[in-house]
Amino acid sequence: FLADASGGLPAAGTIADAEPYRRTLGLDEIGQPSVQGTIYQGGFTYLQGGMSASFSDMLGDRSLGIGAQFGGTLEDIGGGLVYVNRRHRVNWAASVGVSPYAIGYLTRQDNPTDITVREVVERQVCRCAEAAASFPLNATTRLEVSGAAQSLTFSRDVRTSVYDPLSLVRTGLTTERIKTADPLSLGLASAALVRDSTFFGATGPLYGSRSRIEVGRSSGSLEYNTLLLDWRRYLMPFRPVTFAIRALHYGRYGLDSDSERLIGLYTGYQEFIHGYGVGSFRPAECPASGGVGDCGIFESLIGSRIAVVNVEVRAPLKGLLTGELEYGRLPIDVAAFFDSRLAWSAAESPTFAGGSRRVVRS
Repeated sequence: FLADASGGLPAAGTIADAEPYRRTLGLDEIGQPSVQGTIYQGGFTYLQGGMSASFSDMLGDRSLGIGAQFGGTLEDIGGGLVYVNRRHRVNWAASVGVSPYAIGYLTRQDNPTDITVREVVERQVCRCAEAAASFPLNATTRLEVSGAAQSLTFSRDVRTSVYDPLSLVRTGLTTERIKTADPLSLGLASAALVRDSTFFGATGPLYGSRSRIEVGRSSGSLEYNTLLLDWRRYLMPFRPVTFAIRALHYGRYGLDSDSERLIGLYTGYQEFIHGYGVGSFRPAECPASGGVGDCGIFESLIGSRIAVVNVEVRAPLKGLLTGELEYGRLPIDVAAFFDSRLAWSAAESPTFAGGSRRVVRS
């Protein structure tokens, strides 16, 4: 190239013929297809796999993603389609798909005359459609709306094998499918006002603020409302130290807000409070209190409504030594924190409201 910089280039003054821009979608990538199979004793075969692909136009204004998966039964076949349009000021997206979720486990029972092994698959299938839109009000604030329709079914597949206790040869095999719960038909809608003026460093926000006010509604099989209030503020009174403050509330309110068919909101995750993860409890902290598996301190972390307050002081390790906002080749932060959280429900109020749920701090 140094000897002949013009090699391979069109002649001077040559102008290529112009072509109108076409907003057609072209293939961007294909996800790695996968297929795997297992053959069990007795000839039972299990296959599973999947593939995906994405398409977009040249400017990235529109994109389309598709995916498909298959499993051992017709109930394990799923797929989805997602379309995103960013051509105008209002960005919007829509998706439709069938999503099966399955977990499996084994049980074994030794009897004097036989050994019984049960292979159990718990399955939830969501046939869902969703649409969302975002409208920027200014450089830091936007309005978001979304809606969804969901149909969920619940089933259990049980494959029972009976073996001879001496020869360990299988002498019997039965399969059955059980409906574990009534199906759910839900209509979901939400609207949110979002503001974000944060400035990020190598490991997180340094200064600015973020907030989200969101209200939602679930109709159909379960009737309840949701409220999300999330406020965050980042201050740097002197370099390189950042003070981060967060106040968050999320709750379900209404007729079915405490329904047993809704999973409880768990506040022991590290992003809410440090030191209360699922595996951090000792047996001494969960004395027997009547029911099998009862643990008062763990149950106090679960509710249908939560409130969290976090305060953190952090700075890059190298910056503490130099007095400047520097991270070095390996960005490491030194931080101190204070966490406080509360989980409650319509049936169990906080202590300050005459109930039994207490504030937990770390």
